[in-house]
Amino acid sequence: MEKQHFLTRLGQWPKIQFSEVCITACGGSIQPELYVRDRADPPRWLFIRRLGGSENHDGLLTIYSQWLAEFHQQRGTDFCLPPPFDRAFENELPAEISDAPHSAALRPSLIAER
Repeated sequence: MEKQHFLTRLGQWPKIQFSEVCITACGGSIQPELYVRDRADPPRWLFIRRLGGSENHDGLLTIYSQWLAEFHQQRGTDFCLPPPFDRAFENELPAEISDAPHSAALRPSLIAER
């Protein structure tokens, strides 16, 4: 994804303060996915892209985190960004779900409102 496309996409959600870039690893043969999310409880997730196995995931986290910081600078948002989120999100799922086979129900919920 190009930088300008990423910034435009974030701008489509003006009421949400995206704060973290993260990679989810759902297991199985599903490719890891890159998301941005906010600090709400529960957090709102915005899908960015799927990642290939040969891509440098840490490098992508760094690039997208820099772009997210630039987005906040352009908006004039005084926002302190944490380091990129750990990519192991399985431990956030309840035990009865994390042991279940992968399904669409385990994916982070997408943003339903703008």
